Amino acid sequence: MTWFTSHGPLSRGVYWRRMGVLTLLTVGLLSTLMSTVLQYPAFRLHPAHFNPEKTLLLLVVAGGLVSCTLATLAVTRQRLHDRQRTGRWLW
Repeated sequence: MTWFTSHGPLSRGVYWRRMGVLTLLTVGLLSTLMSTVLQYPAFRLHPAHFNPEKTLLLLVVAGGLVSCTLATLAVTRQRLHDRQRTGRWLW
């Protein structure tokens, strides 16, 4: 996807559009997590309550959240770089 390439500087508008899309993805993943995966008794450690579908969904949502977090950090770091700041400003 050419929308997330790092060629050239990021303008303010492009940065906020990317952050908006990443925020919507994160909110969607978190709502999926809260509405389906984290319901009782999803995490009871009893074989009768093991649900492979919920376990797979949990892994997919967790991977998506990690990806969104890394993309957010990368976009923010690139914007800081374009503004002549170091990545240490993130911390």
